[in-house]
Amino acid sequence: MARRVAMVNNKGGVGKSGTTVRLAEGLAKAGKRVFVVDMDPQGNSSQMFGWHYDPAKKQPTISQAIKANTDSDALGSAREVFQPIAWTCDYAERISIAPARLPLENRMSEAGIAGAWRRLEKALEGVDDAVDYTLIDCPPSLFHLTQLGLAAAHDAVIVTEADFYSIEGAKRVRDFIEHKA
Repeated sequence: MARRVAMVNNKGGVGKSGTTVRLAEGLAKAGKRVFVVDMDPQGNSSQMFGWHYDPAKKQPTISQAIKANTDSDALGSAREVFQPIAWTCDYAERISIAPARLPLENRMSEAGIAGAWRRLEKALEGVDDAVDYTLIDCPPSLFHLTQLGLAAAHDAVIVTEADFYSIEGAKRVRDFIEHKA
């Protein structure tokens, strides 16, 4: 199984998506295989990797993989979601993205359903066995989508910058993790 790392902060604009993309790039350059799960409905990581939604194609997103676990106990529903990135470089083949779009916000309404916090973990079950790392780009909140990312991850990296509000957001994440662990 891949080492899963959630990239988090309770504040937007601190560089979570950029850090996720650059870390994936660095790991791929070092010969590692990387999955990136974009858990932010804004889809910034997806866009940075060159993924764009085409309504004429059936392009599954991470939202569908999470939704699949509301209807059944099937593990590994994210298998069909991971797609190659659009970069043209020699290491691009070592990075795949589970893209996000705005409809991912619909998963927020499922937060009160028993076991909902494990749906991303279940969706990834067995899917990332052949890669070294799965990086989970979380939205700037501590709500359901971030909780899904944290529950699926082995580690969390709190991305921040030298700014009062960014550091306050980082502290909220730290305290949330300490109280939930």
